[in-house]
Amino acid sequence: MNKKLASTIKLAAVACLTLSMNTFAEAEQGTNSIRVILDGKTNYYQTTDGTTVREFLADNNISVKKDTKVSKDLNQSINDNMLIEITNPTNVLVKIDNGTRKTVSTNAKTVGAFIDELEQNSGITYKVENANEKDELKNGKTYMLTTTKSIVSSKLEDLPYDTTKMESPDLYIGETKVKQVGVIGVKKVVTTTTYIGNVQQGTKTREEIVIEPVPEIIAVGTKAKEEAQGGIIPELNASYSRVITLDATAYCPCSQCCGSWANGYTASGIKAGYGVAAVDTRVIPLGTKLYVEGYGYCIAADTGGAIKGSRIDLCYNTHSQALASGFGHKNVKVYILN
Repeated sequence: MNKKLASTIKLAAVACLTLSMNTFAEAEQGTNSIRVILDGKTNYYQTTDGTTVREFLADNNISVKKDTKVSKDLNQSINDNMLIEITNPTNVLVKIDNGTRKTVSTNAKTVGAFIDELEQNSGITYKVENANEKDELKNGKTYMLTTTKSIVSSKLEDLPYDTTKMESPDLYIGETKVKQVGVIGVKKVVTTTTYIGNVQQGTKTREEIVIEPVPEIIAVGTKAKEEAQGGIIPELNASYSRVITLDATAYCPCSQCCGSWANGYTASGIKAGYGVAAVDTRVIPLGTKLYVEGYGYCIAADTGGAIKGSRIDLCYNTHSQALASGFGHKNVKVYILN
């Protein structure tokens, strides 16, 4: 072979090799090719028009399992430069609350994503004991999980109503009248019990008012009842103009009974002691002579902040005498003497 012919053959061989390498480079770069990323690894394939994704994968022996995730619809037609991402599921073992191990298939890549997937499917909250949530999920590894759950229960209970008493000048002493009927309310008691695994961690209770109770209002009479108009008390040989029934209490001039007014003198200026009565001047004027059953003669000579309406406060010399008197809101007949 002459040198000229050998040179020509050599140039032709180089040209063919160059063309072949350029064609391979174009396929690798994606020109008229399909790029497949399988479980993170990239490969390039050439294909023909009219092939579906399913047919393409089968032709190239790329298996698609039941739980395999494919980025394209399997019935979609193949296009030039198409990218297909395929992720096969990871099989891991889980042991929940120290129970029996079971295999779970997942497309999650991290422990945290796997836990989120379990929680969405079960509605139960899990905590992983032997890994961090940022760790990569490893095929075949056993993950120890603990359940965290809250059990909520509720029940309805009666809510008692309050009873309020109000004085009524339209009713006689000892008389009462219901002005507003009380209505029992309803409350809902919600109890939340938290468990980690099978161990109870704590219980919280809160109450919600479903129906507000309606208070009962009772009118209490304060009007003195006149039992007689004039007469004589035979055993005392004393005449009276009228008899009324009052609510009687007892006091003495000490600071416990009179507070800052404990100076030993009454509102009328006379010395406080036995024989003095505190009254409401709208019912009995100051200076009126009285006879109180169970107490005796006295004079209306004092007043008091709490002595309103049909009340009378009977004075004693000492605190102990007042306490022993027996007059602790006791209805008595009071004779208005002439």
